[in-house]
Amino acid sequence: MKDFQLVYRRLFKDIKDSIRGLPVLILAFILYLTVTNLVNTIFAQMGNSILSGFIRWFIQLAILTHLAGLMTRLLRRGSLSQEDLIEYDHGYLAPLSQVYFVFYLVEMAATSLGRPLMASTGYLVLFLVWSVFTSPAYEAVYQSGETMNTIFPSLLNFWKENILLILPYALVGILIYRGLGMGWTILASMPGTGSFPYILGLAVLKAIYYYTKGLLYRILSETSKRSRAYHERSRS
Repeated sequence: MKDFQLVYRRLFKDIKDSIRGLPVLILAFILYLTVTNLVNTIFAQMGNSILSGFIRWFIQLAILTHLAGLMTRLLRRGSLSQEDLIEYDHGYLAPLSQVYFVFYLVEMAATSLGRPLMASTGYLVLFLVWSVFTSPAYEAVYQSGETMNTIFPSLLNFWKENILLILPYALVGILIYRGLGMGWTILASMPGTGSFPYILGLAVLKAIYYYTKGLLYRILSETSKRSRAYHERSRS
């Protein structure tokens, strides 16, 4: 419990110290969602195909790559400027594409094998466990430099060291992120509701989620329970 308090006290301090970068991050997600909606509208009119699926996947990777660069600068400087939006670090593209392609293969295999063998409730539980397990993967790539060859050992070690610290955040974060995201999607589909409030609300939600998750991962990956306790004793 003491270590839990130390970690989340540090998280709230880091949030306060770098909160001025959040508006630019929200603006970035507004742009991401606008592009995504535009692409989805175009392909909905043209019809789905293997090519359209590949293009959608590549655009999402491009967005995650741009976001990784933004998050790296935010964590390093504690702030962001609008000029950061035009910066693009291609170095994250290859490892992110490799890791998420491996995840796609695992999910496809689980879908083809799991659905016939498991009841719908069991399959949903399995999907939730997988979502929680892989939730730190994005940060593991852009902060720790993990690749498709190291991502699973890295995630296993991360959870072994930090499960009691990150599990409450992961569960609450994923439930809120997916639940409110689904709610905003339903709201946007209702007659008379505009798309901009939907994009703005979802952009704020996504920005806060990736912002706090990145800060928490940095704290847990850069410090151990012993080092945090030692640092606390040296301060008192």
